[in-house]
Amino acid sequence: MSPATTLAEKTAYAELDAERLHDWRKRDKAHWAELRKGRIVETRIRFTRSVPGEVHIWNALKQAETPEEVRAAYAMSKYWFNPKWHGRVYVTRIYEHAGLVIKAKNDSRYPRSDRPSSDDKRLEFFSVVMAGLTEERSPLTAVDLLRKYEHSDECYCRRCYDSRQREFFSLIDL
Repeated sequence: MSPATTLAEKTAYAELDAERLHDWRKRDKAHWAELRKGRIVETRIRFTRSVPGEVHIWNALKQAETPEEVRAAYAMSKYWFNPKWHGRVYVTRIYEHAGLVIKAKNDSRYPRSDRPSSDDKRLEFFSVVMAGLTEERSPLTAVDLLRKYEHSDECYCRRCYDSRQREFFSLIDL
């Protein structure tokens, strides 16, 4: 390798780095401009220590057929349904209103299939039921209200976010 080739390579890399830096600064400036105009909502990620996912409790909740079985699943939880863990007092509503949880599970809109995608739908269903209990509404009313919700382009629910992600990656994979 001759010194001229090395110099040419160094110059090419320097030009590439300068071009990348210029592009990055241009995108960064545009991002901050959009942020100031209110078109972008900045989210912050908070890192915490890892917490085990209590799968046995999730399975017990899915299989529960009586309020007592819901309360038993609730009592087994060390983290997620423990009201003392991170001050999550609202989770006591599941214990207090276990009968309403079973009533919601018996609703025709509850996903009953064994497909893996149905497990995601069950998780979403339980989260809506829990939101209804937290807001002191009937869980079925909460399910119905959120089912009829008109989503906008700025909606950040799981389904809208996943849809935008699929659309974005389909454009990239051209």
